[in-house]
Amino acid sequence: MVDEGFGVVYAGDYRSGTWSYDGHGGSVVFWALKAGTSWALYQLNDPFVANFSYPWSTEDVELVGNNRQPKLSHFSGYGVEVPEPSTLLLLGAGLIGFGILRRR
Repeated sequence: MVDEGFGVVYAGDYRSGTWSYDGHGGSVVFWALKAGTSWALYQLNDPFVANFSYPWSTEDVELVGNNRQPKLSHFSGYGVEVPEPSTLLLLGAGLIGFGILRRR
């Protein structure tokens, strides 16, 4: 789950708003919201973009009693950790080392 840099803004009725992510802590790939007893899961088209904001609404979940749009109860962002440059350098050095050993 992505915690750092993730924010949700609610409208007064808790049925819509915006959510944002500033890129800290990885890349958001999916975001989910729960309203009433239903969940809605969304996938981002370009998950590696940082500093963005998108609107959200509970209109995509199942209606509750008297066909009312439910209020938001949970909102989560799920993503992948972006490797640090030192990790990539270490991996590259290991692959080069294996290549040299193999040639011998």
